[in-house]
Amino acid sequence: MFMVARLLSLVLLCVFAAGGHAQTEKPFPIIVQFHWKHQFEYAGFYAALQQGYYQQAGLVVTLQSLKSGSLSPIARLRRGEVTFALSNTRGIAAALQDDRLVLLANYFKRPASIFVVKPDIHMPTDLNGRRIGMTHDKRQASVLTALLRTFNVQPKYVIKGPNAMLAAFRRGELDAIPAYVSNEPVRLKAEGVPFNVIEPWMFGIEGMDDNLFARRDFVERHPEQVRAFLDATRRGWEYALAHPLELVETILANWNEQHKTRGDLVLESYLVRQLIMPGVYPVGQVDRARLRRVAETLLSTGLVNNLARLDQMVWPPKGGSVGSRQTLRYCNDPGWMPIDYVDPDGAPRGMAVDVVQWLFTHYLPQYRLEHVASPTWQMALEHFRNGRCDLLVEAVQTPQRAGQMLFTRPYLSFPFVIITRRDAPYISGLSDLSGRRVARQQGSALIDLLRARYPAIHIVPTRDTYSAFMAVARGEADATLALGPVAQYMLARAGTGNLVISGVTDLEYPIRMAVSLNHPQLVGELNQAIALMPPEALARIKARYLLLPESPWWQRWLWVGGGVSALLLIALAGWRIYHLRRQARSASWQAEHDPLTGALNRKGFADRIETLIELADRTGAGLCLLMFDLDHFKQINDTWGHAVGDEVLKKLVHTVRAHVREGDLLVRWGGEEFVLVCPGIHPDSARRLAEKLRREVERAFLADEALPPVTISLGLTCYRLGESPAQMVRRADELLYAAKQAGRNQVKSDCPRPSRAETD
Repeated sequence: MFMVARLLSLVLLCVFAAGGHAQTEKPFPIIVQFHWKHQFEYAGFYAALQQGYYQQAGLVVTLQSLKSGSLSPIARLRRGEVTFALSNTRGIAAALQDDRLVLLANYFKRPASIFVVKPDIHMPTDLNGRRIGMTHDKRQASVLTALLRTFNVQPKYVIKGPNAMLAAFRRGELDAIPAYVSNEPVRLKAEGVPFNVIEPWMFGIEGMDDNLFARRDFVERHPEQVRAFLDATRRGWEYALAHPLELVETILANWNEQHKTRGDLVLESYLVRQLIMPGVYPVGQVDRARLRRVAETLLSTGLVNNLARLDQMVWPPKGGSVGSRQTLRYCNDPGWMPIDYVDPDGAPRGMAVDVVQWLFTHYLPQYRLEHVASPTWQMALEHFRNGRCDLLVEAVQTPQRAGQMLFTRPYLSFPFVIITRRDAPYISGLSDLSGRRVARQQGSALIDLLRARYPAIHIVPTRDTYSAFMAVARGEADATLALGPVAQYMLARAGTGNLVISGVTDLEYPIRMAVSLNHPQLVGELNQAIALMPPEALARIKARYLLLPESPWWQRWLWVGGGVSALLLIALAGWRIYHLRRQARSASWQAEHDPLTGALNRKGFADRIETLIELADRTGAGLCLLMFDLDHFKQINDTWGHAVGDEVLKKLVHTVRAHVREGDLLVRWGGEEFVLVCPGIHPDSARRLAEKLRREVERAFLADEALPPVTISLGLTCYRLGESPAQMVRRADELLYAAKQAGRNQVKSDCPRPSRAETD
């Protein structure tokens, strides 16, 4: 009887288990076809698999590498053998001509394909008549084919497999081969084989790599599974980029079919990060403007016939009918003049508001902004949290807010200035405030920073910024800190006459926009717009508020109610406000400029160079850096005196500025040494500019009888993918030293030289 009961229990258990399994949703199978062998290029997919993101989304994902002799990923996708396929520019060309294909995501914002060439080859035109290896029909669309057609290059093509082609290049049988940025160059360098590289982006050819495609009929039948896969893959890439060394070990253990070394994979992880540009774009976002430029390049070089399918090839398609605009609701701080506030009529005003409106008008016309009024900043934050606002025009990025909102890159930045009473001792920096009382608005993030860095400072918390200023005016505190523009307004509002801006700190306040978690694509769009905003447009907006064209309401009230006495008070207040405005503008300017020559100083350089590098990464535009100094300047000082030496430096800056563009950055690096940064310039143009500056400086001083003759030596370098500003400067400094050693009054450069055809 016991055995019967036990057997019955087992039967019932199996029945219930079978019933439960029948009710459980079956995992959805996905096959992803890569366009090359396993490597760090696909780390985001490995991470999504390893971390369980696909499993959490109800997906069973199989990752397939490209096998020798197999069909291309796009061909397998067309035949229905795989669910998703990764491809490069060839996939874009295919989707432009085949309505069955849709583009789901773009992971690399710049092509990873390059030419590895012999050392005597520097320009695309140098490839005319030379032997180029190809693994496919030369008529197929690729960024390298587009490069050759753009420059009308007529090479001799040799069709070979990848390994045979690399071996032929080693033996000198080929002059150029297509390569992946972290594969063939690394192997050749390790073997000691000399070579150069030609990267399409350096010559104005845009491309998009690691593009994810699917069949249109599949995404229409299974949109939820497609979204789940894209989201899990995005999470995987974010994890891989945050933990690259962990993913290197994962690849070594599970996916290393190419037998790469740990060092090779670490290098590749760095290059992949530069190609993805996570600080500029949300991972996987398709930049439609970039896609159009790539498509237009394919059209102009004859690699596609038309662009009729361009707007329909991206999934999901843009919402709404043609001409419709998506509404974005934004909130702002009603009382942080002049950066962010509302006027007496309730209209949003301030530098931050104007910058945001300018960006949307010029670069994001597909959106319509709608202001949501908030009586206080706390209420604006509450509106944002409960979804009434999609955007905050300015916000501080803190760890506590990381899970609540997304942040753009900074679009404004101001130093904190120190405000004291007029009769207080001189204060040159924050270290001088040790042992003194510093008033600051309660809840300010700056308080925690001051307590951590300067524990000897005594913090006096106040209700708001204005109260902090009044505490200093009444002697309840020795100083307060505020952003330069805010200090101007607060000094005018306080109206006590006994407060002054005593100094500028080295603390910067980067102002960003905060974006709702529901609009992740907007962060990338705004970051691109910020990078493209011309400096002069930003300067005009700043000047509009620094000049304060309209008096605030309380001054207008004095006119009405105060009679002659009020007129006199306003005159005195106006003079004081004008004086303080000039003082604050001067302090802000001096923080970034050399007082003798007016050139930028190193701080001004540091504040701008990262933006220029990100812009070069994003657009593929050139970026060159010149370092130069005066030859035998010490002899000039010793012979003519330091006063004449100062005049020489000022004339040098004046002469250089007369021959460079408005957007170029001229920096006094130290002593008689200067740096010139030229964004958006081709290496050939930079070389010609360097030679021109050398000649013009020599000519200008020979023509000036009041000053000694002067020459300059110059080192010129061009930005290389993934390098830091310090690396660029170090290389330019070494080239400048080489110019000095070679006899002075000359240019040394490591930028590509013009081809013979261009110089004839």
